[in-house]
Amino acid sequence: MARKSTPPTPAPDPADTTGVSAADREIMRARLTAMAAPRDSDSPRLAKLRAVLRDETLMAHVRANVEAWPPLDDEQRDTLAALLDRQTRRRPAQRRAA
Repeated sequence: MARKSTPPTPAPDPADTTGVSAADREIMRARLTAMAAPRDSDSPRLAKLRAVLRDETLMAHVRANVEAWPPLDDEQRDTLAALLDRQTRRRPAQRRAA
């Protein structure tokens, strides 16, 4: 009597120690792609920055580095959220006037 065989499950990639799932990596890549998309309202400086993001060779290097980072802990996440919160950041003109 033949026994049913199940396909072997792939072993985890030993190089992937980040703990970030493939699905999460796909989400991060999609967000990066969205950030790199040119917009009509872009200033010349921002258009150049977006063009850099669209450079596939450079971005492959950036992705490889970012994916190697360990996940943020709650304190790091809260700190970044506070730094990036646009409501608490003042524009350069406002800083000079203060």
